[in-house]
Amino acid sequence: MPRYLDVSMQHISPDTSEFLEFISDTDAILATVAAYDYGFFLTVPPMEIHPDVPDDLRKVMEYAKLNQASLIQFDADGAFHPVLPTFED
Repeated sequence: MPRYLDVSMQHISPDTSEFLEFISDTDAILATVAAYDYGFFLTVPPMEIHPDVPDDLRKVMEYAKLNQASLIQFDADGAFHPVLPTFED
């Protein structure tokens, strides 16, 4: 069973959230992004992270890899992780 990382939307900037919304349902960053009402699902690529990935999103993806997660769920009520940056709405 794949592992997933539950992450608060506050761990990505509003600009990154807009970026994810824009590329939703594509594999523009070599990862699948799916938007839903309260956030996003994002697959974690097994290889190198695409160079167009914003820095804050890259940190979350690297953290997910470190925790052997292949899927990230960004959610308005998601978990806070002290090692990740936080952003205000």
